Amino acid sequence: KGLTTNPSLMRKSGVKNYELFCKCNEINERRRSLSLFISNLLNYDVVDCDIILNIITMLHSNIEEMILIENKGPSVLEIVENVSIIIQNSLDKLIKNDNWGKILDYVNIMRVRKNKQYVSLPSKSIFKYMDIYDKIKDLEK
Repeated sequence: KGLTTNPSLMRKSGVKNYELFCKCNEINERRRSLSLFISNLLNYDVVDCDIILNIITMLHSNIEEMILIENKGPSVLEIVENVSIIIQNSLDKLIKNDNWGKILDYVNIMRVRKNKQYVSLPSKSIFKYMDIYDKIKDLEK
């Protein structure tokens, strides 16, 4: 389960059901912790970079599907949060891989998208990709 097999990520308003809200926050925090753990596995050479790039690519595919489906904005944002954690925490390793270009291409696509052109693309998701891009540029200096 975790990052790649559960596309029905949850972010709910706590006003209607505080218990559900707390449960969703707990699930999302676990997911973010898992993202950090996965990126640290790469940083300590426990897993191959291609495995992490495949996870990121799969998450990007999920984003592409979900931005076209009504009411999936919170789920898109949660996936983007996890992609951001993985990329920003392991950037030094990721950029050295031959397949990094595909991820960089997607970052460049996402950072210039207009949220009004998609039914479920929160502005915050676009800003997250802008942050990722800025970190990439800082590292290249």
